[in-house]
Amino acid sequence: MKSYHYCLSGITLQVPFRCPALQESPSGMASDVIVVDGAVPMHLEGSTHRGLHWEMAPGRYLWRGGNFAGRFLLEGEGRVTVQRNRGATDGCLAYHLVEGVLLELLRKRGFLLLHSNGAVLPDGCAVAVAGESGAGKSTTIAALVARGLPLLADDIAVLRLGPGGRPEMVPGIPKINLLHDAALNLGHDPGAYEPQHWRRMKIELPAHLVLGQAPAPLKAIFQLKIVAEGPVRKIGLYGQDKFKALHANLSGRLVPEEHSRQFPLVAAILEHVAVFRLERPARGWSIHEVVEEVLSV
Repeated sequence: MKSYHYCLSGITLQVPFRCPALQESPSGMASDVIVVDGAVPMHLEGSTHRGLHWEMAPGRYLWRGGNFAGRFLLEGEGRVTVQRNRGATDGCLAYHLVEGVLLELLRKRGFLLLHSNGAVLPDGCAVAVAGESGAGKSTTIAALVARGLPLLADDIAVLRLGPGGRPEMVPGIPKINLLHDAALNLGHDPGAYEPQHWRRMKIELPAHLVLGQAPAPLKAIFQLKIVAEGPVRKIGLYGQDKFKALHANLSGRLVPEEHSRQFPLVAAILEHVAVFRLERPARGWSIHEVVEEVLSV
């Protein structure tokens, strides 16, 4: 069976189906994660933690995708077995592999996942844009990319400790998911892109976007917040407010066994990274105003 080779956030993987959104790994590079077809149980024996679509047991992690995907079993930090459903498609399999399995693998390897988008500022540092659903995270990053700034993350920013113990953001997938109205406002035709069954109401701007090729030191995190009225403004957060903003935007589950592994990175973010609440009114604002606040950090 044909296999495909990709890179994601420093991980090289071999997969038995196409993942168009991922970057192909250089020819001849060994894969440290192997995905194979095989039988996967519906539940894990001895599971210690579980959610609606996942279960965790010592050394194993089960992810249950939808009708167009299948079930995935991660064992250790380098082997994934997938049992495809009859109606599985490559696009949906790739989505669940990345969003459900590989993100968990990154957590196991000590990375911190932030529910945010990311780009590289003109000074070479990274900025993360987080916030509640509909606040304008993807629109803000798309507007920054439209100005020629390299993209680092869409939806999930992958953070790690870099040189000198400073937090840095690792390049992710070269895509941006936008609501139809936001895409139109940025000059894109939603009808020119295929709909995503796994992301309702959004289109995916594909990999012709400029993707940063190297990790960048994380300079600031912006938490977008919609307010009833007032100007677009950023407010610096400190102490407990800073920690709460970071914690509120962590992606996925962080079980007690992983706390000690994540603590040094969380501490480094609180020490070295500026965190702001970026308020914008429900009406009468422009994406230009938001972008200018981000660029002025």
